[in-house]
Amino acid sequence: MEPELDVDPGRDDLPLRANTNHMLVKHYALDLTVLLQEQLIRGSVVLFLEPRPAGAGAEATVRVGATADDRTVAGTGETSSTAQKEGTTQLSQTNSCWESTSQGDFTLVLDCCDLVVFKVEEVDVSSVPDMSSLFEAVGPEGSEPSTDSQPAVLVQRLIALPSHQWRRQLHLYSQCSQAPAYQGGGPLLFHTDRWSLQVRKRGAGSPQGFPRALRVSYETKPEGGSVRWTRDQDHRMCVYTAGSPINNRALFPCQEPAVAMSTWQARVQAPQDCMVLLSGENQALPTHNQKTGSSSWEYYVTMPMPASTFTLAVGHWLQATPDLSIEGERRGQEEEAGSGALAVQAGSREPSTPTNMCSPVTTCPHSTFNYSGLEDESPSVTDCPGLGDDNIPCSHGDYPCRFTDPSAWRQWVVPHRVFAPPSLLPKARKVLLPLLPRCLAAARGTLGVHPFPRIDLLIVPAGFTSLGMASQRARHRWCELVVQHKHTQAYGDVENFLVHDQAMGVYLYGELMVHEDAQQQTLARRCLSLVQDEMDQSARRVVRRWSCSNTGLESRLGSFQNGAYGHPGGGGGGGGRVSNVSKETVIFTHFLS
Repeated sequence: MEPELDVDPGRDDLPLRANTNHMLVKHYALDLTVLLQEQLIRGSVVLFLEPRPAGAGAEATVRVGATADDRTVAGTGETSSTAQKEGTTQLSQTNSCWESTSQGDFTLVLDCCDLVVFKVEEVDVSSVPDMSSLFEAVGPEGSEPSTDSQPAVLVQRLIALPSHQWRRQLHLYSQCSQAPAYQGGGPLLFHTDRWSLQVRKRGAGSPQGFPRALRVSYETKPEGGSVRWTRDQDHRMCVYTAGSPINNRALFPCQEPAVAMSTWQARVQAPQDCMVLLSGENQALPTHNQKTGSSSWEYYVTMPMPASTFTLAVGHWLQATPDLSIEGERRGQEEEAGSGALAVQAGSREPSTPTNMCSPVTTCPHSTFNYSGLEDESPSVTDCPGLGDDNIPCSHGDYPCRFTDPSAWRQWVVPHRVFAPPSLLPKARKVLLPLLPRCLAAARGTLGVHPFPRIDLLIVPAGFTSLGMASQRARHRWCELVVQHKHTQAYGDVENFLVHDQAMGVYLYGELMVHEDAQQQTLARRCLSLVQDEMDQSARRVVRRWSCSNTGLESRLGSFQNGAYGHPGGGGGGGGRVSNVSKETVIFTHFLS
């Protein structure tokens, strides 16, 4: 068995346990209930699986061990520590039950941490009446499972549906996620260690013989690092994905390696007075349950993405809508000036009218996933493979793609909304709403078509850690500009950065010395005297040489710029610091805090 790794999520790259060389999750269907007072998220996730082609991995059977303290009792959801309190006999039987299948049965390994798993079961997709229509479909040559299992064939054909049938596919995923458990073999064997959930089925000796649809019933822990439980600026309880170094491992079992790209859909139940925002392509209206005092929201995505890009926010937020009098006055001034709201550089495409989703065309949860009565779309010129700007073809797999949609190329400002606590709505209305269209148009002019159809911007409390490195880089760039332009009024910002971000600030010392400005050099030497005992030894030597002489400065700066001395947070592929900002996106900021 593998030894338990001593890993610090805030310092080290995290282990990637998911055996994606054998099996890929192609779709997640989440059904979650948010309990704000208990600081728990409870529910289930259904995984739709696809085995990798033969030869993609080394061995069909994967053996991943766990320590006795972290192991979960197979098929019961109890931790071994709980079982041990009830008697050592139960613990011994549990270990024997799990280990007795390790020699010949395939093990599915998922990345997770700080989750309490209650049960893992195979979903009976063949019990869904609408799935029978897939027997009429013919999958691509070589894509059919070699096994004679009817559920395996159904799931494979569901996954392989073409992009112009995405509504039908989404409907079938939803129906399957609510199907009962397969009655043939009972709950599947599973256990957890600190960084993984491992699942086996007796007699399934290879990925091809493993179930293709699994339901994992679980709940999060209050200390789980994927979400932050806190109070908003109005002192009301809220929760949101916080861009943690562990990504979403403490929110749902998933696959972290870069090869694991999947779609998802989610139904989230929360208190009726709460707003639920997810990084979905659709805009959702809640359905209310008067008996329970809760509301249900449903979102989905059709573009395969890493699981780390899933974002969730639940709180007592309101949407900021424009002040019509101010908006009319602003537009009148712009028309008089002849500039237009979104003037662009000569030679660029004419932007479309700014779009703010103050009165959006929303979809209620039932219509979101309900395929009944809808006809399949015929393949069109927008289906991939297609051509984007400059006739560059899309090279990704088959999914609905905005880059081949002519209307997306004409859209300079994607639909957007701003959410905030009630006390910050006036500031959001005054500052952010007028600014966003200009920013989005500028991004469109620089980066091209926005790949996703909408943006939600949410103002959360100060202390949000998402994009922490990006935030440091932004501060670093600001300090560079201050130094280059000798903006003495902001030298305090430079000093604060050098004192509190020693590793990121090393290169900035060179910027201070290169201009041979006495005030800047004094600032650099003062900061160095304050932090040199805490700095990395090699960095300290270089900075001290800079403070004495500018000889060879450009070459040494280049070594820092190229990463010879590294930067905080480590790097590399290991567990990856994949930022938890997704897609179409719920963007979190404390800009107005």
